[in-house]
Amino acid sequence: MKSRAADQTRCLGPLALPSPGVRGGRWGNIGFEVTRGHPHKEEHMAVSVDLTKVLDKEWEHKSLAEILAAPVSALAGVTEADAEHLSAAFGIKTVEDLGGEKHFAAAGALLALSRHAD
Repeated sequence: MKSRAADQTRCLGPLALPSPGVRGGRWGNIGFEVTRGHPHKEEHMAVSVDLTKVLDKEWEHKSLAEILAAPVSALAGVTEADAEHLSAAFGIKTVEDLGGEKHFAAAGALLALSRHAD
């Protein structure tokens, strides 16, 4: 029988990941599990991600393409007013826009580096 956590995990399909040795962990608030195929085959991995903590309920079972095209307010904790401010300040209208915005990407990279600093 599947655990409750397994039921809440959404498979996003094969994604190329930069770290073939990764088996699981956390990326921000998102927990993930990675499974690999045969070691001599292509380096694509199936990734399962629990989206219940980062998306509003109505978006939890949508496809990755639908989530990326969704308004920023589809993210848990982001209000319509927050989305309007992001649009006015940075031209961000979708989840994809937010994820690719250079200032937020730079801040995320700096945070990730700080976790590995001596």
